Amino acid sequence: MAICNLYVTLTKFSMKTTPPHHLREIQDPFVLTIFGASGDLAKLKILPSLYWITRKKRMPKNYYIVGYGRTKLSRKEFQQLVQTSVEEHAEQTVDQQTLKMFLRSCYYFSGKYSSLEDF
Repeated sequence: MAICNLYVTLTKFSMKTTPPHHLREIQDPFVLTIFGASGDLAKLKILPSLYWITRKKRMPKNYYIVGYGRTKLSRKEFQQLVQTSVEEHAEQTVDQQTLKMFLRSCYYFSGKYSSLEDF
């Protein structure tokens, strides 16, 4: 029911109008897991979009982006991948302070999708 109400609420607003405050900012802490985090979809769309949500101050104070993929990467290597992705696919100039804050929330784990031990 909540999804239906949210959809109805969202469809009442065009791109030119401002949505209600509760639809603009995430209040509660969360963990977002991205499966295939080292892949093209994540690099081209997901990670830059999450950066822009952060830049627009719509993320809560405490949140974590957890990447999972088959590619073996350290946390530092994943953060470099995220930084490169944001800088290459940003629609506007990247704010380095916001990017630094965003990168602090990024973690990465590698493993096989077919192996329960890797989860």
